[in-house]
Amino acid sequence: ERLSLAGIKTGESLMLLAACGQDVARQVSMTEEEVDSVLDAITQRFTATPRLASEAWMDWKCSACQLQTGCSAFDELVGGIFTDEVTELVGGSSSGKTQVCMSLAVSMTSGDGESLVGTVAYLSSGGGNLSGQ
Repeated sequence: ERLSLAGIKTGESLMLLAACGQDVARQVSMTEEEVDSVLDAITQRFTATPRLASEAWMDWKCSACQLQTGCSAFDELVGGIFTDEVTELVGGSSSGKTQVCMSLAVSMTSGDGESLVGTVAYLSSGGGNLSGQ
């Protein structure tokens, strides 16, 4: 917010000011450490640096959450459902796919203190009508 109030609206603007030797910290009433932290975050987010796939996987795994489905056998088998990825459930008729999806959707959006609060997209390729469920 302090950056925006000082007229620095983009990461590119901040990086340009810092590269030109401007005393950005003084201009925006932040400490040098705070400005450095913001610059580091921008650099990490927007700089294309080669990384090992295993490092990227571990970063993602640490940032993603694992949701339990409520079916202990399923959770034990697959480890639950990860956020930040698309999960496809496939099975025979009346095998509980819709129930698992609806339970996860409610868990994600309920905000009961133990659940995450987020947006859920439910896509069905079966062409069926869910209004009765």
